[in-house]
Amino acid sequence: MLQCFVIPCTMKEDMDVISYTRQKEFLAAEHRRKKDLNTASSGEFLTGMAKEDRLAPVVTLVLYLNDKPWDGAKSLHEMLNFKNISEKAKKYIENYNIHILDVCHTPDRELQKFPPDIRFMLMFIKYTKDKKVLADIRQLCGQETIAEDTFDALADYMNEPELWKIKEKAGTEKGRVNMCEGLRELMADSKAEGREEGREETTLNSVKNLMETLKLTAEQAMDALKIPDDDRKKYVSMLK
Repeated sequence: MLQCFVIPCTMKEDMDVISYTRQKEFLAAEHRRKKDLNTASSGEFLTGMAKEDRLAPVVTLVLYLNDKPWDGAKSLHEMLNFKNISEKAKKYIENYNIHILDVCHTPDRELQKFPPDIRFMLMFIKYTKDKKVLADIRQLCGQETIAEDTFDALADYMNEPELWKIKEKAGTEKGRVNMCEGLRELMADSKAEGREEGREETTLNSVKNLMETLKLTAEQAMDALKIPDDDRKKYVSMLK
């Protein structure tokens, strides 16, 4: 059983304890339902578990998604104060490793070992600020689509409105979202918007220059530049 939680490091031990406790409670409930421990030894009856019962192993992986490298503790001993504890006594204090996946600083070859959709999500998070890499994420991850629920989890975590636009543009097919197609369309829209903003900025600067150098009013400057009537209100508001 592999559990992955985006949780504070200090909660890691809590999650393991909760997982094992829930398994034990489930087994005890099953025995109560079947009433198959009524004639068992007193120990089995009191614990609610038979000698043959076994719990499923649990590995809790703490996902660390910050830009800064992880510099905290990686074991329980690193979090304990041993100032007044002798080395002889220390060996009886159980240690407990904390499994940290520092996503933004883990080599790609390690992230590529994860299942396809999880791999895509981790790579997307790692390179979210590198648009050049994201533009060719198919080559990085070996796939174009991810499950819709994986996409929703990613979009919720990133809290980026632009991500939801990818889903709107690419749509879903058989419960999967084509991230590559959505990213390409989104980037194309962004470039178009950038060009339009650039044209508006150039026109606005031309209006300002005419007003300053020739002492023209805004209307006179826009007349000289032959700015369409439909666009003039926009430039007037930008001049304020």
